[in-house]
Amino acid sequence: MALMDDRWSQILREFILNAKYSNTNLNTSSYNSRWKKLIDGKPEKWPSLKLKVSFGQGKVAKIPWIAFLAENMKVSKGIYPVYLYYKDIDILVLSYGISEKEKSSIDWPEKVKGNDKVDRVDQAIYKLFINKKRPEIRHYGRSYVFKLYQIDIDKNQNVNFLTKDRKNISDDELENDLLELLKYYYDYMKNKSKINVSNSNVYLMTKNIILHGPVGTGKTRMARLIASGIISGKIRSFQDLDREIKGDYEMDLEDSNTYDDKIRFVTFHQSYSYEDFIGGLSVDSQDGQIRYFAKPGIFMDFCEKASNDINNNYVMIIDEINRGDISRIFGELITLIDEDKRSDDSSGGFSIKLPIFQKDFSVPKNLYIIGTMNDTDRSIALLDLALRRRFVFLKIEPDINVVKKWTGIYDDKYPGFSETVSKFFMTLNEMILKTKGSDFLIGHGFFKDLTLKADDPYRILRYIFVYKIIPLLQEIYYGSNDILYEIVLKGKFFEKKENDGNYYYQPKSSLESEDEFKNELKKFIG
Repeated sequence: MALMDDRWSQILREFILNAKYSNTNLNTSSYNSRWKKLIDGKPEKWPSLKLKVSFGQGKVAKIPWIAFLAENMKVSKGIYPVYLYYKDIDILVLSYGISEKEKSSIDWPEKVKGNDKVDRVDQAIYKLFINKKRPEIRHYGRSYVFKLYQIDIDKNQNVNFLTKDRKNISDDELENDLLELLKYYYDYMKNKSKINVSNSNVYLMTKNIILHGPVGTGKTRMARLIASGIISGKIRSFQDLDREIKGDYEMDLEDSNTYDDKIRFVTFHQSYSYEDFIGGLSVDSQDGQIRYFAKPGIFMDFCEKASNDINNNYVMIIDEINRGDISRIFGELITLIDEDKRSDDSSGGFSIKLPIFQKDFSVPKNLYIIGTMNDTDRSIALLDLALRRRFVFLKIEPDINVVKKWTGIYDDKYPGFSETVSKFFMTLNEMILKTKGSDFLIGHGFFKDLTLKADDPYRILRYIFVYKIIPLLQEIYYGSNDILYEIVLKGKFFEKKENDGNYYYQPKSSLESEDEFKNELKKFIG
């Protein structure tokens, strides 16, 4: 159980015990929250870096790790301080980490590599283990050693950190080691990287964005990624935003969790009101007396929070923005969200006096609005024209590359599976495009279940088709059965039956078994 007042040494001990004795994948969110609590308000001691912890994905890791990341670094592509726990031999290495999956665009300086003769403990991990006649190191061997600790766990599961001479290392020494490396990394990245490691107050000209597209194209996920990029400073221009939409960046979705306090998420629906969003009268009872009072809505609260922190960016995500009565919900906000009417710390901007609250209300310059909407729900042309004028509309298309990435994990055991799914995805969408239009295409998100890495991926694909895609197609082509079954599905998967002069379609046996489904699928894609 976590202590009420954590020290880093306590957190590290719990990491060691979890890594050593757990046989299941562990939730790492508690480590992130405790790290945030530890560094919050202490910039003079702890550099503002993001913590990532891994005990393995899909299976228990042989080498669990804790990484500390600058804003523009990823574990899969970057450099960062990292604890590597070689649990089989009870050695913990605090190292100058280097990503394994992709080569980082930034490298550690020559000093770290020992190439300028300024050598501390620093050397590549694989060399250290060879010198010590340790087992071969297959992971993270290119990273450089900063400090090495022997781990001793007694019968009461007390974790002790020892030097190579088996002398105890105090908690203060342990934390000072980490602080030295983190501060070195923070300063190095601040000077080296074109993107500052701290939050950016650079304002993107486009303040209001709507992501639209067919169902299942990942609009909500993309909204979170864009919000993360705006807050961190990775997205500083419309060109950056456009590249993110087109997939040129590979932001980590977990990045958005780092900025939970600067992202507010709301979903519009038919019952959502101005009072919920901006504010209105509310009522309660006190000492038996009914009391009416003005209660700020979610957006007014968020505007006030952003106004009090004008040097950082904030993002309001409105999911399904077109499902609400937009004119009623936004009210005066229609005027206030214009880019040229925003307020900041040097200018009052444009404000409107709200009668209920008897005060001026404005929208700060550092608050962005990202809405999402499905093209099939309502035509964009039917949106309130006043609202439409104030938003930039970006279309999110079905992405075949995402499908290929998700299904490529099966190619070793099921050669050609990825190609089959990709052809199915493209063929189905080509037929929908011809008969219904681009608004009704099938998004790549429908195939997300294939990332579960099942023993038989065709079973998962059949499940997706029968229980997710077919019901959607039946809704899209309601009243047009012949077009759906004869043209879109090319007469496959369903057969036409007659009963007393009435025609109907019923599923073939190919939708009931994996083998028959596989054969019918091959016929469909040609």
